[in-house]
Amino acid sequence: MTPSGAFQTADTVLTEPGEVRRVRGILALRGMPPDALDDGVQTVRMKLIEQRVRGGPEAVRRPRAWIAVTASRVAADWHRDRARQRDLSLRLVERGAGAEASGDVVSEEVVATMQLAGALELLSEDHLEAVVLRYYADLTVRDIASTMQVPIGTVKSRLHSALAQLRIALSREDGVDDTTH
Repeated sequence: MTPSGAFQTADTVLTEPGEVRRVRGILALRGMPPDALDDGVQTVRMKLIEQRVRGGPEAVRRPRAWIAVTASRVAADWHRDRARQRDLSLRLVERGAGAEASGDVVSEEVVATMQLAGALELLSEDHLEAVVLRYYADLTVRDIASTMQVPIGTVKSRLHSALAQLRIALSREDGVDDTTH
């Protein structure tokens, strides 16, 4: 309840500094690194907005409890996303190692595959998903937008940003300064 005696709506709870600290604490206790906490708080806010749109202002009866549970789920999702990224990297490395064992590919390609796998781990989940759908699943930008349920411009932006990040990460591994592009 607020000092005036009225119950707070879910919208106003996450604007309080104390509640934001509490959400950050929940995320941290669930194992999210400090550099991901702000994104986690923002994700909780977005889920709160989505919930409100789906069910109206009364959709969340106990906002603090709902926010705590949602923050816990956001942290679990973050861990699952990291595990998916690691699995993708391992599959890329295994694919390269399997080709080397059969003698079909020179070891430089295996090294390049391992470097690419490492660079892919640096991408956010959204950027990684866009890259995988475009360059591994060979989907068009329009199909990716439909799959990810985002505008076409967002897909283009994510692909552009991801490729720039990959270019920088891979050039650092080769000892080339590619930050001028």
